[in-house]
Amino acid sequence: MNPILGGVTAVFDAIFAPLGWVSPVPGLALAALVTAVLALVVVKHTSNQARVRRAKDGMYAALLEMRLFNDDIAAVLRAQWDVLRSNGRYLAAALVPMLWLIVPFGLVVVELDAFYATDGLTLNQPAVLTAHLRQDQAIEVHDVHLVAPQGIAEDSPTLWFPATQDFAWRLRPIARGSYTLVISTPAGNVSKSVVVSDAVTRRSASRTTSQGLAAIEPSSEPPLDEAGAFDAVSLTYPPRDLAVFGWTLPWFVVYGALVIVFGFALSRVLHVEI
Repeated sequence: MNPILGGVTAVFDAIFAPLGWVSPVPGLALAALVTAVLALVVVKHTSNQARVRRAKDGMYAALLEMRLFNDDIAAVLRAQWDVLRSNGRYLAAALVPMLWLIVPFGLVVVELDAFYATDGLTLNQPAVLTAHLRQDQAIEVHDVHLVAPQGIAEDSPTLWFPATQDFAWRLRPIARGSYTLVISTPAGNVSKSVVVSDAVTRRSASRTTSQGLAAIEPSSEPPLDEAGAFDAVSLTYPPRDLAVFGWTLPWFVVYGALVIVFGFALSRVLHVEI
């Protein structure tokens, strides 16, 4: 794993370790608060605050002009054009902060996804483990074996689907905890983590090789060996939805809304034009 990405993962593990048994919403609220504060600091020091203020004032003035002279078509059209020009100036002034924030924000979202996107496996509820065979591998079904720990029961033999090049196993958790599954092949062994818990903790739904985008993304598990038998190993965790004010929402909607709320609420405190 890239040392920088590994450091990011270690920091998030340290931060979320005390929040493991807290409801997901308070943890997301804390992450959103920190994100909003850091984003406001970046915006304050990388944007032309006077230019942002002028662009906003221009939009407000044009909107007020449309309100006051709504019976004058020429004035309304002129005001609409002023709104578009001021909005363009505003977006141009926000471009530099956006460039500074896009990579850190992307890393934060990927890390939070590992904690909040899925629930842990439930006792006695089945799950499916899938391993996708590499195109250059020729392995028979009887050469592939799953070694499951005592807390995980194997409810099916090794299944082989030639059309998709997938091996699959039906699993059933029988004890809470964190475990490691091992798939044994003539080309070597491949491991896959599994978490049976209600806690907010890091979960990895899949392991892949370090090709493409996977090479630059933080990962909850080491990438697969590119010379191994499989190029992807996946486990079906149930998706997590959060109940907020009677609505059931994905975690990223809650997080994004909280970042916006905290951002606007703290902008005056930190004297930042956004």
